[in-house]
Amino acid sequence: MKSMEPLPQSVSEFQAYFKELFGSSNKDRSVEYIYSYLTRNCSYLSRSILRAGENKNYFVKSFSWLFALSEKLEINLEEALRKKFPDVCPYCISSPCICAETSKKPPQYKAEWEIKRELEHKYLAITNFQPAGSFSINNAVLSVNKIYPANRAVWAAYGSTYHFSRLFEEIGEVHEAYGAFVSSERTIANIRDELADVFAWLLSAWGIQNKETPLSDALIAYYYEGCPVCRSNPCKCNDYSSRVQSLVRIEDLDEFKKLIAEVLKLSPEKSASLIEISTSLDTVKVSKSTTEAKRVVAQGLEVLNQVEKATNSTASVATNIKSIVDSATLVVKAFTWF
Repeated sequence: MKSMEPLPQSVSEFQAYFKELFGSSNKDRSVEYIYSYLTRNCSYLSRSILRAGENKNYFVKSFSWLFALSEKLEINLEEALRKKFPDVCPYCISSPCICAETSKKPPQYKAEWEIKRELEHKYLAITNFQPAGSFSINNAVLSVNKIYPANRAVWAAYGSTYHFSRLFEEIGEVHEAYGAFVSSERTIANIRDELADVFAWLLSAWGIQNKETPLSDALIAYYYEGCPVCRSNPCKCNDYSSRVQSLVRIEDLDEFKKLIAEVLKLSPEKSASLIEISTSLDTVKVSKSTTEAKRVVAQGLEVLNQVEKATNSTASVATNIKSIVDSATLVVKAFTWF
């Protein structure tokens, strides 16, 4: 991306960039493969927000897989979004949305043909103002949250759970629409509508969670050097070669074990429990079981806290132990799999 001038800003420009970056590697991959990575990264995104962890990279990866899926299906995501949401909610035909009051219909009765015509006219009006291909991805964030300001209010009152339940509902409907398309029961337009819904929920979430950061900046920063895994443009990654995100990382266990050893030097009288944790960490390094790793690390933190509270050493040693235990707590919080 760093060789591009100007850098991408519109939804279509980002889709074109991801086609250039991942198009050759995704060429022989199935829709199901790409869909699985979209689902995976959206699930990790949901978890990162619930745990108040780092979320921007999970957002970026979720968007990039959504672009990849759209490209694989030959769907223009910018066009899909603007046709589905032409500055109004497609159900109540209003902005802000008033579906909560009207039960997902216009406030006054309109024939279906009238509704379709009105939505088409609104789409033509916004594309005349901002031609196809020029709709900024940052404006897409603002547009969706302008139509649905209630999303922000629900998030503020109850957290992100409702928002992501709706996102995953739409992701499921994408798969159902794709299955119906493959079996010739539906057209590609049905998939386009569902992808637009997924895009809208992701855009809304970004605007709520990271309202001070332009989405374009986050996408550019993450992919500036090309693929962040193989460091190439175009990407040369093999199938299933993505970074470990939610499986236990051996490097993390080594880092935690090192802190256990430091406390052991300062508090030899507590050696039995500390050695037991250290031995268990070695066992987990062989099994590579994330479940076992979570148990051992959780018990390791408990033992460290017990050692800190029970130490009868000098003030300086006690201070050093407390510092190490605090460091261990922070280190564990950074484990993406814990």
